[in-house]
Parts: sequence; structure tokens; C-alpha cells
Amino acid sequence: AGLINWIPFFAAWHVKQESDEADKLKKEALSELDKMEKSGCGVNAEFGLWTAYSQGDDIAVNDEIVIPTLRQQRKSVNGEQLSLSDYIAPKESGVEDYIGTFAVTVDKIMVECIGDAKSEDDDYLMILRQILSDRIVEAATELLHRQVRQQYWGYSDKEDDNPDNLLRQYYEGIRPAVGYPSLPDQSVIFEIDKLMPLKDVGIALTENGAMSPASSTCGLIISHPDSHYFMVGTVEADQRADYACRRKIDATELDKWLR
Repeated sequence: AGLINWIPFFAAWHVKQESDEADKLKKEALSELDKMEKSGCGVNAEFGLWTAYSQGDDIAVNDEIVIPTLRQQRKSVNGEQLSLSDYIAPKESGVEDYIGTFAVTVDKIMVECIGDAKSEDDDYLMILRQILSDRIVEAATELLHRQVRQQYWGYSDKEDDNPDNLLRQYYEGIRPAVGYPSLPDQSVIFEIDKLMPLKDVGIALTENGAMSPASSTCGLIISHPDSHYFMVGTVEADQRADYACRRKIDATELDKWLR
């Protein structure tokens, strides 16, 4: 519970964070969390670490998979026009660089826990458990990211482990999830799946790249000390054409992934 970010939790309920209603809701949520833990609910998590280099706006991973990225076409407030590939050493630099992949999802017991509330027609309990499971997955992802940074990859082993600092992301590196503003192409999930089969962690993919169970997340881990989150924003016609060419897909299929 210490790593749960309650701000999105309250936002999901359309409740102001500093209110009596929020206090009551959090108390009920903590009680339900305790029950879910005693029932054996948990998460499954996996990560991979791969050699990588950038080539233009593409990231070549493990010398076999290409992860395409999109670049901001409008300058940010500080004049940047970023792409995630900017945070990976270019091939011509000769620098040996790496990139991580991650996937986190709820386990079968937690899925059954949500299903039990649904079968009992208890809408409030079902929604509460579903929103909590989303928050639990995000908290587990935060913990996994810390372990990767400090232990497994070990590029940032002198961090302050204060949970508040973790939630404010006061640390080196980022973990952009597939479908999020800096990595908006949902089809990238299939490239990650080739590197690290998501079925091994309990995630099934639909043909549209959606994950099941719904409380799941998947993405990249980047260690560059200057890396930060950003929004790609509107993808204009020239970049769409270039991206379709790099992806070897036509405009119709591209529209499916970049709405």
C-alpha cells in the first residue's frame, strides 16, 4: 500500500483528494486491500535487458527487433522535439547501450476476486476491486523499476528509497508504457512480445494489442540520465508517411494504431 499512488484512484471515482468522501473511500479501499491480500491476491512481473542502439528514430534491440518511435513535431516549452530514440546511443557512436522491457499483471486469484464481485451483482465492490487492481499493478511496476535500476541493471544504486520520492519519480530513467503519450503506437507491444513472450507472465494479447487481464502494463525501461516523459502529440502527414514506411505498413493499417 505504501507505493500506491492514490491520486489516480480518487480521479477514477471523480472524488477530490482532500475531502471527507476521499478519506472514507481510502479507508474502505485499505480494508479491501487487506482482504484481497489475505485471499492470496498478487501480481506477476517480468523484465528483460537487451543490447540496443538507435538508428534515426528507430531503436534496434538485441540485433533482431526494431522498435519504431515517433518524434514531437511541435517544440516543447523548452524548445525540444524529442523521440525516445534520442535516449539510446546511435549505432555509429560505437557505445554499447541497453534497453529494458517490462510487463506486470494481476494473477489469477485477483482476476477471480473481481469476477466473484461481478457474479454477486455487487457493482460497487467489483469497481472498487478493479480500480484497486489497476493501482496495485502500477505500484508493483514502480517496485520492479526500482529493483531493475538498483540491482539487476544497477545503473542507479544510490537512490533515496523514500516512497514519496518514488511516486514523484525522483530517480534516473523512465519506463514509458505502450500506448502512453511518448510511445503511442499500440502495435509496439507485439515487438516486445517477440523479445519477452507476455504469455509467460500471464498476459494474453488481442489482435488489436489489448492486454488481458485488463489490469496489466507493458513497456520499455530507459536509463539515460537526461530522459524524461513527454507527449508526442499530433503526428502530422510527413511523419505519418515516414513512420508507415519504417513500419512497412500502409496508411489504413497505420490509422488503426495511430488514431
